[in-house]
Amino acid sequence: MRGISVLSLSVVGLAVASLAAAPGGAFAAVATAPTTASCSVSAAGAIGGSFISPYSVYGASAARLDTMFANMKTSGMNTAILQWTGYRYGDGSVATTYQASPGTGFGQWDDSLPRVVAAAKKAGVALWVGLLVSPEVLDDASTNTDAATLNDIADASIRLAADLRSRFGSDIAGWYIPVEPGLQSVNDAARTSLHVGFYKRITDGLRGLPQRVPVLGSPAVARAIEANLTGVQFVQMFEPFFAGSGVDTWALQDGFKMTGWSPADNAALVSTGTSLAAVYGVTVWADVYTPGPGEANFPTSPSALAADLTALKKTGVPIVSFTFDTAMNADPALADASDRRALADGYAAYCRPIAQ
Repeated sequence: MRGISVLSLSVVGLAVASLAAAPGGAFAAVATAPTTASCSVSAAGAIGGSFISPYSVYGASAARLDTMFANMKTSGMNTAILQWTGYRYGDGSVATTYQASPGTGFGQWDDSLPRVVAAAKKAGVALWVGLLVSPEVLDDASTNTDAATLNDIADASIRLAADLRSRFGSDIAGWYIPVEPGLQSVNDAARTSLHVGFYKRITDGLRGLPQRVPVLGSPAVARAIEANLTGVQFVQMFEPFFAGSGVDTWALQDGFKMTGWSPADNAALVSTGTSLAAVYGVTVWADVYTPGPGEANFPTSPSALAADLTALKKTGVPIVSFTFDTAMNADPALADASDRRALADGYAAYCRPIAQ
């Protein structure tokens, strides 16, 4: 899964053993905004939002988070997707990034979420909140056909969402389900049905909460290469999720920097997904990987993404990146500040707000 380590940490001790980052990378038409971009940029699609990793904001101060979201808004983005707020361990216990209500039964991993919510609101950035992550649960053969485990994760996700809604109310612009469907979710009919049902159990629960907001998912399309499939083939196999999962918007992870697919290939998978999803009243975003210092395929010049964005513009869908905090957050107080500044300056030409 994108940037999600199998954590070796104690719910009580908050000791982080691994913060590995991996590639990956979501709602309405893209609005225009002033830009200093060259004419070549006008042909490119615009990045309107980005994922935020809980690892990057672990223990972050209010001042640091204010800077990050202000930088995001200044870059031209107006939408953030916090990857997850709850982590499920192998024993079924859950730790959150805020102090959850006692009735949830959850422990605590971090206390950053209230500050993240406040900083996003202050900057005028719409915050989509990721729910419960359980790394590799849909890929691991020991769990991906275990209905009891999947039901437990779904029910805990709904419990988490209810607690988040009661705590943060209308500051939550949308939900994100961070359990990513991959190849194992589409290459076997029985498994596909089970995984679609898992998603539907969550979305049904979310629709029962006050102040209904859209629900986002993001399949790992690039894992198609594990079976020598194209992105278009994966998306065609993914149709049951468009049809029956209850997800409002799917951010399709394209193959930029993760596969050998061309910009045309990436645009084709997004176009195919858009057409298939529309039949069921579902929308599609494109999700591109923008590596930062220390991540796979860094350094990557922002101009290298231009061809991909140009191809994606023809699909007409909003575009988000993975992730702002690791690449474009030009906070001089953070490590690799000069690299971050170069990325921020380079990508700014390709960023526009997503219409809310």
